[in-house]
Amino acid sequence: MTKPNPTTIVLSILCILLLATTVVLFLRKDGDTWVCNGIEWVKHGNPSALKPAQPCGEGVATSPTINPVKYTEFPINNYSSSTTEIDISYNNIKSLPSQIDRFTNLQVFILKG
Repeated sequence: MTKPNPTTIVLSILCILLLATTVVLFLRKDGDTWVCNGIEWVKHGNPSALKPAQPCGEGVATSPTINPVKYTEFPINNYSSSTTEIDISYNNIKSLPSQIDRFTNLQVFILKG
């Protein structure tokens, strides 16, 4: 008699575990519950929980929609027309603080419109 291949043994064990897990999950699923059918709660099976107090379905009033606020941008009076690009090459590293300062002067107020 020949010895069984270890790969066959491992695959057989995995198949048995997969089958057992599938059976347990199938038997465990909740068949006894309340289901929203249209505008009312309907029993599905024999639920142990009480009928839900919150309404369901199309007749439920939804919360009001909040309209997004629109904003308008207004430029600052001391707007600088200088470039908005910062040169970070090796030769310009010393001037980087002044470049950043010039860049941050291009601020914009955001006012509620």
